[in-house]
This record gives sequence, structure tokens and C-alpha cells, in this order.
Amino acid sequence: LPDQWFWRRAFHGGVDFDPQGAAKFQLAPDLKIGSGGSCFARRLGAGLRAYGLNYHVVEAGPPWLGREQRIAYDYGALSARYGDIFTALQLQQLVERATGLLEPLEDVWLSDKGNVLDPFRPVIQPDGFANVEEMHADRLAHLQAVRRLFTEIDVFVFTLGMTEVWCDRRDGVAFPLCPGRGRGEFDPDRYLFRNLTVGENVASINRFLGIVRTLNPDLRIILSVSPVPFIATMVPPHVFRSSIFSKSVLRVAAETIAQQDPGVDYFASFEIGLAAGFHPPFFESDGRTVSEEGVATVMRSFYRNYFGGEPEYGVAEARTESAPSTEARPCDEDLLLGAIEDDFQQ
Repeated sequence: LPDQWFWRRAFHGGVDFDPQGAAKFQLAPDLKIGSGGSCFARRLGAGLRAYGLNYHVVEAGPPWLGREQRIAYDYGALSARYGDIFTALQLQQLVERATGLLEPLEDVWLSDKGNVLDPFRPVIQPDGFANVEEMHADRLAHLQAVRRLFTEIDVFVFTLGMTEVWCDRRDGVAFPLCPGRGRGEFDPDRYLFRNLTVGENVASINRFLGIVRTLNPDLRIILSVSPVPFIATMVPPHVFRSSIFSKSVLRVAAETIAQQDPGVDYFASFEIGLAAGFHPPFFESDGRTVSEEGVATVMRSFYRNYFGGEPEYGVAEARTESAPSTEARPCDEDLLLGAIEDDFQQ
């Protein structure tokens, strides 16, 4: 049997440990690649562009915006301006909304300054929208762009991040953040906390696949699980246990889909991080933030296994104006935790 089937022969503690194994399909560099998902998806998106791959962006932002403004307003960080998509349920409902199959009852949130927010992208507009009409116009353009994205790309890389999610009790629609803390108003009679099971995640991914394949029958999907641990949890007794449980559920769901569907593969970014044991050099000293070296390790594995070679440039060396680092724009859940910690300090 091959060496990679035996722990003693396959495992080593080096930075470039690569547990991927054989990829289901090989990709050509000119294929259009789109991506989305949780916080780590931003780092993968930057890596895909840095390696010179054909990363497809349908919402790059108005041409008059400068680089820092594009980052602040979440243009170009991912293929579309959907912000962080933490759960499979959000992904499912995104394509349902983009294809007219879902019209959520929740329409508008208000910021603590009274500005209008989109509940499904509450962080993409730093100061909020001036009015509801402006937000509706931006949302319509966004959903049209999402639909166009899935008709134009050849490959979609999605990073699963969490199983914990807050939903509307009335229609089951999922939100990227729990309402409150200056982004909407929390109401326990209106909002429901859920911790999605393996079966629920599998069902959401399959629903997503069914919809996007009506738009693009040949679309190939690469699923991964974010190696970034939870920043906080709603499930006692400990955030570390909750994080590992959630990642395990997502890992099983992703593998289930990949084994059943010839057009879906699994990429082992979670396993690369797991082998690092939450320590440098893959993670920063907080045990949660993936370092530039860690991102480069993941991207080398992706390129090696799906494109059949080693990239000419590294992630850090190849950054350009058209592919800015997304580190300047914090993850959605980091922004929320910042609001909570500010409250505690006050």
C-alpha cells in the first residue's frame, strides 16, 4: 500500500506537512475560480490571486474607490460582496435568494447610529446605508452578481466555518451574526439559536448544489473546513470543545458530500492546521490567527494537488493593487467580539 496510508511513513512535523492525498480532479490555471465562506476564506482568496490563478470577482467596487476604501467596504476580498458566510445554511439561502426561491421576512436592521444595515451582510457597509431604498438597490445588485458568479465560474471553493447560527423563528432564515451590539436589536421571541447537525449541513450543501447546477451544470466544487477556532460559543461548557465539535461536524458533512458527488472534492486545510497543534509557525501566538506562513503552507498544498506543481511565487511576494491583503479588514465575528469587549470595558 502507498506510504500515505500509514501514519509512521506519512506523518512528519514539518511546516510543509501535506495530508491532502490524491485530489479528485486536476485544474487548468485559466479556469475561473470563485470562493466564499468563513473568515479563512478571505485568506484563501488572497492566496489564489497571489499565485496568479484566475480568481473571478463580480463585485470589485466602483473604479473611483481607492485600495483602502475597497478593503473597508468589502469589495474584491471575495468573489462577491457577501461578507463572511459561516454556515452551510447561509450558503444555501444565499443562492435561494439570488435565484428568487427565497424572500426572507427580515428586511432591515438599524445600526446604533440609526443607519440602515442589510441583515444578511451587516458588516459590508461600515457606516450603513443612508436609507432603505439605497440598501435595497445594493442588495438587488448584489444578488444579481451572485447569480452571475455561479453562471460564469468553473470552480467554487467554499470554506465551512461554523455550525452555530442565529435564525429567524418565523421562516428559518439564517444570519451571519446574532442581532444586537449596534447591528439590529436582539429579541429572544424572534430569534432562535441553532447548532446545525451533520444531517442538516449535508442537506444544505446538497440543496446548494442542486440550485447552482441548474445555472451551471459543469461547476466543480471544492469544500474545505476552516482551521480557525471559534472566537466565542453559545454552547457550554468550553469554547475549545465547542470549536472542535463544530469542526468535526463540518468535516464529516464535507466528506459525506465528497464521497457521494463526483463533482465535489474536499481540500484538507483543516487537517493542515490541526497537524500544527494551534502553535506557531502555522498560528500566531493566540492559537487562532493563521500566520502568513500558515496561509502559504495551505496554498502550496492547494496548488500542488489541484494544479500539479509548485507555484512560482509565494503569497506574500505576489500581492498587487488588484489583489490587496484582506488582513486590514477584520472578520465579522472579530468585529462583533470587539463590540462586546468595548461594552465590558465601559
